[in-house]
Amino acid sequence: MSLPSLGIPKYQLTVPSTKKTVTYRPFLVKEQKVLFMALESNDEKQILAAICATIESCVDGISNAYTMPMFDIEYIFTKIRSKSVGEVVDLKARCSNCQTLNDISMNLDDVEVIFPSGISNKIMLTDKIGIIIRYPCPLDANQNISGMNVEQVIDFICGSIESVFDENNVHTKKDFSDEEIRKFVESMSSTQFEIVGKFYTNLPSMKKEVKCRCIKCGTEFLATFTGMQDFFT
Repeated sequence: MSLPSLGIPKYQLTVPSTKKTVTYRPFLVKEQKVLFMALESNDEKQILAAICATIESCVDGISNAYTMPMFDIEYIFTKIRSKSVGEVVDLKARCSNCQTLNDISMNLDDVEVIFPSGISNKIMLTDKIGIIIRYPCPLDANQNISGMNVEQVIDFICGSIESVFDENNVHTKKDFSDEEIRKFVESMSSTQFEIVGKFYTNLPSMKKEVKCRCIKCGTEFLATFTGMQDFFT
């Protein structure tokens, strides 16, 4: 006689970057064990690997989380975590006046990804010509465009362009060679190149602002939590 099957609830969420609805489940003991081991290691690579593996196991239709934007990964994992061990987390908020740490509670279901106004991965270079550029993914996590030289920035942008389009055609990666896309990028004006670079300095992020009153000095202040690390420390 086989043991009874434990019913696992299913939920839905909207992936921030694509706006597609996906179905997911809470993580199980076997996945939680891997997450705990990664956290105990204090190794950022192991933690990221465990988070990506959890997403791949818990979300229908996602087979390689490493190719997803970082803000998608943070958001999806936050939703999985909220349905696995509880929606409410206890956090610390530092008073802007006296620097006292204040205890606050936050509902993870209220957390959303904020897209900066005027920033899009569809970038128009002229009235008729534009590019679609991918958001940074875990493979780019150690890439800081502000610390690169010009050649490194060009290489990075060339590798991130998904398609080039005009009013008549769309050219995807399979349509152009590395040499062709580099020639295209190097043909940009300084202003056009700056517009592309600006995309990387104002990326979407998981963010929540909470109004607080300091327990010590009574000052009212706005605490801002950004990214997964802020929500789970």
